[in-house]
Order: sequence, then C-alpha cells, then structure tokens
Amino acid sequence: MRACKQNGFTLIELMITVGLIGLASMGMLSAFDGQKAVYNSNERLLETQEDARLVLDLIAFDARMAGFMVPPVAAISSTDGGINNADRLCLSDFSFFDLPDAANPITTLNNQGERFLISSTQQVQAVTGNTVTIQSLDIDGGSDNQTGENHFGNPGDGIIVSDGQSTFCGAISLIDTGTRQITLDPAHAPMPAFANPGSLRAVPAVLYEVVPSPPPAPAGSFSLMRNGQLLSPTIEDLQVQYWADLSVPPDNDTSDLNESNIDDLNDPLLGVDTTRIWRVRISVVSRSNQTDQTTGRRFASGQRPQIANRVAGVADAFSRRVYTSTVMPRNIQVLP
Repeated sequence: MRACKQNGFTLIELMITVGLIGLASMGMLSAFDGQKAVYNSNERLLETQEDARLVLDLIAFDARMAGFMVPPVAAISSTDGGINNADRLCLSDFSFFDLPDAANPITTLNNQGERFLISSTQQVQAVTGNTVTIQSLDIDGGSDNQTGENHFGNPGDGIIVSDGQSTFCGAISLIDTGTRQITLDPAHAPMPAFANPGSLRAVPAVLYEVVPSPPPAPAGSFSLMRNGQLLSPTIEDLQVQYWADLSVPPDNDTSDLNESNIDDLNDPLLGVDTTRIWRVRISVVSRSNQTDQTTGRRFASGQRPQIANRVAGVADAFSRRVYTSTVMPRNIQVLP
C-alpha cells in the first residue's frame, strides 16, 4: 500500500510567519498605546477645563453680588500680587443679610437704604496692628437679630476693611465675640495706613487666594482656596483688573483713557474711587495635574501665560488653559 504525501509548513516558514505576526502585533499595540495616551491627555485637559469654568462661574457670581446691602466703598477689595504672584480677591458676602420683611422694611436694595450703615457711630472703632475692633458683629439688623450674633463668619473667612479711599483684603484668624475684636491673618500684607480712620468700615467677605499645594501634589503646584477651604487643586493663578472712573471731577464716561484697566486698587498714584468701579475682569489659569508627554501634542511645552501685570512662567510639560470673565457689579456702582 502506497503512503499519501502530506504537505506542511517548514520550520523556516513558520518562524517567518510568527515574526510577521509579532511585528504586526507590536505595531497595533503601539498604535493603541498612543491612542490611549492621547485619550488620557484629553480627558485630563477636559477635567481641567470643566474645573476652571465652574470656579470662574462661582467667582463671577460672587462678584455680581458684591456690594449687596453694604457701603459701596467696602464692596470689593483685592491685593495685587505684582509680576510674580497671584492676586488675592475679597468680595463682600451677601449671605449674611436678611431679606426685607414687614418688621424691617427697606425701600431699595441698591445701597440707598444701607441697613448695614450705623449713622451715629462708626462700624470700626479701633485698629491695633492686625486686630480690628468692631462696633457690632451683627451687621444686618434683621428680624433674627440676637445679642452676640456674629455675621463675620469663622476663622479662614475673608474680611474687607475700607475708609472710602484705601481697602484691605484679609483673612480672619480669630473672632472674640465678647470684645468684638477680629484678629486678621498676619501672613497677609499689613493693613495700609488709612487716611480716614474715622470713616472705617468692615464687612464680611468671600476670600479667594492661590496658595502652594501641599504634598503629595507635584512640586510647584498651586491650589485655589475659598475662605480657607480648597476650591480647586488645578488653579495656579488668579488675576483681577478693574475699570473705574478716574476723572476729577467724575465724568461718567466709560470710553476715555481715564477708565483704563487698573491692577492695584490701592495704587496711590491713581486714587481709585471704589464707588465708581464699573467693570471687573477676573482671570484664572488652570493647569493639568500631570505632565503631558504625548507625542505630537498641540503644544510642545506648557507655560503659565502673561495675564494682567504678571509675567509669563517658564516652559514645562503641563497643559494650561486661561478663562476670563468680565463682570459689571451692579451693586457697587453709584453712578449719577
């Protein structure tokens, strides 16, 4: 009986086939890996963008409400960080005020009634170093008025002190309800030498500031705080600019050179009237929480951009986005 001849692959052919399959698989895996890196990069960037938008919406909302039921001179304050640091922003906190009711009627809500203002005495009785003595910690005079009621919040909350010309944006370290003394955080810049100490006002405020992120965040990371609480671990810069009527006497013309952008409210050369601010521009810079090493990424290297009077940062591998909101604070303006 004759045996049937059976054809098959030789060892060399098998090795060549396996090699070709391996090369094809490596190419596919490399393509998948690249796509995964791009996906992860885009996902991180999307999270950073969404975080920045939510943060800016919150700041813009607080800015629109700044000045509600408080003297316009103490409605908003900020500390200019200069060319190397972020700004610090204080916006008067409207949440401490009661709405008008039958027992406490008020004709307007645009500061004309100024339930906050005490006509016979000054709101700030004394300033000693970083300690402010307040005439009363109960500032709204509403129907829920109680002896010892504290409307200046808690340690970590913001506070605005103003005499009508200079303003101070600070953080509260301690409140003594018995003596009505508020101790301010000494880490912040000292209060200015107020030219009109007899006209000082203090109002509770929402404080926004950028601080270095603690470990395990990457070195050089920053976070945005709101009243001492973490608001965003991706915001590394906050810049505030103002447009105000600088004409003497006021001309109420928002189109001339006397309404150019102002970085420092307390610039003595400008003498900004804080009751004539008609626009506030708030900018935040968000940074990805991881470096982006994606090949062919849109930006070869990241860099904190130049905004307002702050210089640009050095190039690195982080992705960044800038978001800006311009607000017309209707409660601050008392234009004729």
